[in-house]
Amino acid sequence: MKMKKAEITNTHGYTAESLKKVKSKYSDIKKAETKITVIMLCMDGFGVNQIEKLTKLSDNTVSKYINIFNEDGLEKLLEYKTSPGRKSR
Repeated sequence: MKMKKAEITNTHGYTAESLKKVKSKYSDIKKAETKITVIMLCMDGFGVNQIEKLTKLSDNTVSKYINIFNEDGLEKLLEYKTSPGRKSR
């Protein structure tokens, strides 16, 4: 299996320490916490396949999270869109 290289090309001013603080702020939202974890692991030098195994996400999802962070920053990555349709009860 070929190891895919992942790297943060533009940190948007975020460091591992600042991401830890943001992660604690979003501790009640599981999906946001997972997205921040992916970015933190990538900053620590883990590859896509390693992050995939640690977080149990697909390699496409991991790559997508990293690309969104690189292009648009953390705010865009954590943006939550509701699905269309009828509201749940």
